[in-house]
Parts: sequence; structure tokens; C-alpha cells
Amino acid sequence: MMYLEHMRWCILCISILFSISCEQTEQRSCATLLYTQDQQLYKSFELIHQKRYELGMAQYIVELKRLQLEERSLYEQAKGCEFEDMQAFHYWHSGRMKFPSRIEMELNQYE
Repeated sequence: MMYLEHMRWCILCISILFSISCEQTEQRSCATLLYTQDQQLYKSFELIHQKRYELGMAQYIVELKRLQLEERSLYEQAKGCEFEDMQAFHYWHSGRMKFPSRIEMELNQYE
């Protein structure tokens, strides 16, 4: 009887530890995924910015607006992410989403 109670206790502890581990992995992957998408967004911006004269002004503005929509989607994802890492939290909430981005500033020049 004691053996069964001990086994139940062990299984409960293992399941709790596993769920905590999964939550931490999820949170890290959320922050990592956001950062990766953010870097890809800026690479796209840099590429489009370098080709702005080849694209023509009208197409350049269309591309900037597309990037702006992607950026806003990224912001919404960041708002829904629960950050364990305070550095990642501050990157998004005290910096990236608080001030105008390069995409937004570039677009504002032409509107």
C-alpha cells in the first residue's frame, strides 16, 4: 500500500515538473520566435530600402505599408506573449512598441 502511494506521489511530482518545464520552453520560444521575426522584418526593410529607386516611389510605399502591417501583427503577438525574461519584455514593451520604428518613420516621410 505504501508503495502505491509513493508511486502516485512520484507520478504527480513528475507531471508537475514536466508542465512547468513545458511552460518555460513555450515562453522562451515565444520570445525567441518574436525576436527572429523582428530580425527578418528589418532585413526585409533594409532590402526594400536599398532598392527603393529601382522600385519607384509608388511601389516603395506599397512595400512599406506591407511591412508596417507585418510589424503591427508582430506587436499584437508580443502583447500576447508572457515574457519570463525581463530583458525581452523591456525590449518589446519599453522600446520596440513604445517608439516609432524605422519602417514607420520612413513611411511618415512619404505620407
